[in-house]
Amino acid sequence: MTRHKKKAVRKNYFIRKSFQTKFFAWFALLLIMEALAIGGLFMYISGQTLTTGYQGSQFVIDKTSSFFFVSFVIMSVIVGIFVGLAGILVFIFLSHRIAGPLYRFEKAMQDLSEGNLAARVNLRRTDELAGLQNVLNGAFEKIDSQLKSVKTDLEAARKLTFAHDKEGHMQAVKEIIARIKQKIDAFKTS
Repeated sequence: MTRHKKKAVRKNYFIRKSFQTKFFAWFALLLIMEALAIGGLFMYISGQTLTTGYQGSQFVIDKTSSFFFVSFVIMSVIVGIFVGLAGILVFIFLSHRIAGPLYRFEKAMQDLSEGNLAARVNLRRTDELAGLQNVLNGAFEKIDSQLKSVKTDLEAARKLTFAHDKEGHMQAVKEIIARIKQKIDAFKTS
C-alpha cells in the first residue's frame, strides 16, 4: 500500500490582516480613481460634441456626454463590480504569497532572538521572497556552525584546564582561545 504525501494547503488566507487590508484598500482606491478618471475624461472630451440617436421611440439630438451618461454609468458600475471581484480574488491569493513568507520570516527572527539557531524558513514553491529565504537560512547556518565550533573549542579548553601536570597544556589552551577569538571576531557587534 503506498501512501501519498498530501500537499499542504493554507486554510487561512488572511495572515497579516493589517497588511492585507491596507493593500486591498489601496487597490480599491486605485480602481475607483481609474473609473472616475475615465468618466471625467469622457465627459470632458465629449462635452463639445453632439450625438443623434433614439431614446425609446423618440429621436434625440443632445450633447454626447449627456446622451451616453446613463449608459456610461451603468457600464462603469457593472465592469467595476466584475473587475473588483476578480481583483479581490487575485489580491487575496497574491498578497497571501507575500504575507505568508513575511509571517514565517518574523517567526524565524523571533526564534533567533530566543537563541534558537536551528530555526529555518521553509516556503512553498509558489511563495514570493525565495531569495530572502535563502539569505536568511544561510545566515542561520553560518552563525549556527560558528557557534557550534566555538562550543567544541571551549569544551576542549575546559578539559585541558582540568588535566594536571601535563606539559604543553597551557600552550594548547592558548591556541584554542586564539581560535575561539578568531571565530568570535568574525561577528560585528555594537
